[in-house]
Amino acid sequence: MPVPAQPIAMREAAGRPAIGSGPALVGRDEQRVRLDEAWSAAQEGRGALVLVDAPAGFGKTVLLADLVGRVAPGATALCATAADDESDTGYGVLAQLLRGWPGPMPAELAAIAAGRSDADPLTTGRLLLTLLDEVRPEAALLIVVDDVHNADAASLRALVFAVRRSQRSPILTVLATRTEALAALPVSLQRLVTDVGVRLGLTGFAADEVRALAGVLGLEVPAPRQARRLAQHAGGSPLFVRAILEELDRTGARLGPEVPIPVPGEFARLVIEHVEACSAPAAALVRAASVLSAPRRLDLVGRIGGVEDPLAAADEAVSAGLVGPVGADQLLRPAHPLTRQAVYDALGARERVALHLSAAEELRPLDPDAALRHRIAAAVGPDARLADTVEERADRAAAAGDQRSAAVWLRAATSLSPPGPDADLRLLTLVETLVAGADAAAAPDLSAEVDRRRDTALGAYLDARLRTLAGDLPAARRLASVAWEHSGAPGAGDGVEDLKARIAAELARTELTMGRARDAIAWAQRAIEFTPEGSAAAADSPGTMLIARALTGEIRAALEAVAGLPVDVVDPPGVLLDALVARGLLSAWSGRLARARSDLEAVVRVSRRDGPTPVALGASAYLSDVLYRLGQWDSAITVAETAVSVALDLDHRRVLPMLYAAAANPLSARGELTRAGEYVEAADSTAAEIGDYQTRLWAAVAAARLQDAHGSPGGVLHALRVLVDPEQIGDCDGVREPGIQSWRCLHAAALQATGDVDQALEVLADAEVVAGERRLVVELAEIWRTRAEFAVAGLHPERAAEHLARIDDLAPDLDPELAVRPLERARLGLVRGQVLRRLGRRRDAAVLLEDARETFASLGASLWVARTDEELRRCGQRRRTRGSVAVQLTPTEVTVARLVREGMSNREIATQLLVATKTVEYHLSNIYAKVGVRSRSQLIARYAEVAPDAARQMPPTS
Repeated sequence: MPVPAQPIAMREAAGRPAIGSGPALVGRDEQRVRLDEAWSAAQEGRGALVLVDAPAGFGKTVLLADLVGRVAPGATALCATAADDESDTGYGVLAQLLRGWPGPMPAELAAIAAGRSDADPLTTGRLLLTLLDEVRPEAALLIVVDDVHNADAASLRALVFAVRRSQRSPILTVLATRTEALAALPVSLQRLVTDVGVRLGLTGFAADEVRALAGVLGLEVPAPRQARRLAQHAGGSPLFVRAILEELDRTGARLGPEVPIPVPGEFARLVIEHVEACSAPAAALVRAASVLSAPRRLDLVGRIGGVEDPLAAADEAVSAGLVGPVGADQLLRPAHPLTRQAVYDALGARERVALHLSAAEELRPLDPDAALRHRIAAAVGPDARLADTVEERADRAAAAGDQRSAAVWLRAATSLSPPGPDADLRLLTLVETLVAGADAAAAPDLSAEVDRRRDTALGAYLDARLRTLAGDLPAARRLASVAWEHSGAPGAGDGVEDLKARIAAELARTELTMGRARDAIAWAQRAIEFTPEGSAAAADSPGTMLIARALTGEIRAALEAVAGLPVDVVDPPGVLLDALVARGLLSAWSGRLARARSDLEAVVRVSRRDGPTPVALGASAYLSDVLYRLGQWDSAITVAETAVSVALDLDHRRVLPMLYAAAANPLSARGELTRAGEYVEAADSTAAEIGDYQTRLWAAVAAARLQDAHGSPGGVLHALRVLVDPEQIGDCDGVREPGIQSWRCLHAAALQATGDVDQALEVLADAEVVAGERRLVVELAEIWRTRAEFAVAGLHPERAAEHLARIDDLAPDLDPELAVRPLERARLGLVRGQVLRRLGRRRDAAVLLEDARETFASLGASLWVARTDEELRRCGQRRRTRGSVAVQLTPTEVTVARLVREGMSNREIATQLLVATKTVEYHLSNIYAKVGVRSRSQLIARYAEVAPDAARQMPPTS
């Protein structure tokens, strides 16, 4: 799928090697040069990103250590190594990085550094961006993450978010991964490297490097021909080359044409031989280090292994090549991850359990989570007490909003639980947590646990929920129905009422998502009916019912249900966010756009700051749509594009079709058809992937609007075919509700333009009935305006005037609505002018057409400006224009200018737009140059002077 033009800070770095095009494969000296060049760029204030990849054992860790060693004396280096057994634990990698930060940091980040936070990744990424924004060229920053393929998702999401937006800061970020793990990296990280980074692949050792390594190790240097033979045999792996050289030295063998080279596959055997050759204390120290996923202090490792003199033992282990040198930080590290794994795999079961238990005891006061992981690793079979402890840890993660970490802990608790009700309940909670996190990639394989409960209501329900997570809604609906049937069977077990409520709630959600609102209402009522007191089994069913009622035309009745919410909420608490989103949606669908904007702006502001991310993204899509209807197109584009960048960086794909469509609509209306087409294509492809009716509705309407802007009625009909074909989503509740997505007049106009006038009039008649029943005056006016346009096209101005007269009857209710919907107001003015011109009243027509043109120009609706200019030309009168400022600002620059006028500082603007302060400074410098000012005060003064023609660039404060 082609990715649309990157918004805001995302679009400002291009032309660099992409991850998909392969790495720059160069020798080690050249690799050092490349990294030095990247560091120089960072020191000059041009943020740089390098992804280093190599097969296991090819020396990427050594390359990183060399870089840190050369840079560290004069700069700050934040370093982390991702551990393979902590990949699903919240903020493990970020905590390591933050512990090296030289100055103060926000309390939320300090909590992460101390291992005490499960904050939302968007909130954390925003705070991290603010922290990195403080870096100055004289104190350039190096960020290094080794084994990034093992990094926890929360850290990666926050890091990707911040690094992308720090491209104007003096920061070099170097990430390292195994080549074989490249494809498993999160899509957001791969996209980041493609967009703003350089991929650097490590090559294997050549003959001269083999000989150089032998000299450094003090071993016999092989002849060039034998060095080439050895390098080929080891596959170029520096680790295997060293192991072979040391094996040859140990056995006293000399390389020659007839001498067999040791097999690299025997590396583990060689490591164990080295361990066995050590003294008992040194071997015990190495074995203790092997159970630790991260470097730990030497004295702690010694206590875990029962080593009385860890210093002496460490010196011996270093000489044997089993651990790295102990530096000033007193941390003991394996010589290589493969060395650690070889030692760990060779441990006997009894010794492994004993070492894990010892590690748990030593780490309990220092790192409770790590201690708990060691207790889990030491468990032999079910352990009910340990399961209880792990479940408590999962509860804390869930309460903090970290669904992924909660799921990891719950998975462990479920595995530790003896068969029975507790195990069933934990598995149920695990699946609910996975679905709540909406992260299919993080879902563990639960097929065995679900299969064991195959013929029960619980098993069918769990399978349904997992199918929902995977996006297979038809299968989820079928399995939930099976679960409902089983729930009424004899022997359904304790908690059947709670389970029935959950099943009904799942069916309500699924039916709603598939567009069957009436069925959703029925199931939501059942869910509420069966929910036991104090249970949260159907907590979202009231909201499901509200939206479903709106989809069946009961929008105003649904609004009454949220009438008790506070009227003006500036900083709503988290518990109100879902309710405010519902009220914002219902308000938008009923035509109360100001109310909708107020609610949705509050939700977006708070959820961007505090999370949860899915709420922020969904509310952004709805807000962008409201702003589009209000004619505030620059803001609509900026809101949608900002949310697209967040969704891509944080791997939240479900809302992308709606965001792409929301960005496309104002671009199509402005005639920016190439860029709008990119967004429409992205909306269409992601909607097809996700497949629910709402995303397909948004994508189809955006595609139709684009085709209308192209002047292609056939294209409009093709785009809307999904909405009119009952076999697709044409029979879904809500598709024809004019307040939800207005497309019926567009459809009718396309039918009329292709000669199917009777069908066009039928479409309008049906739409008029629905709009009249819902009392939607703007939609009714749009229908009658469309009828008037048909009459004008058919050269029947008198009939057109009759249709316009019906609009006049709505004036008391319509005028306030049109006052905030400039596009509709201008289109109505255009058709009125057309009718007057055809009735011979050219002077009166010109007045209306001038006003319409002024509005179209202020919106930037160039296609409509051209149509109106043609009508004015036919009136035979010279078009009146007002003075205007000739500026061409981008939507983002318009938004920055507006926020400056509202009194925001650069940092406040950066927080609002989720970009770095330096990015705001960059946009301001462009604005100053385009507008011809030198200061904020001059910009504000010019802003107030701008005429309507330039309002597109610098709109008045709302």
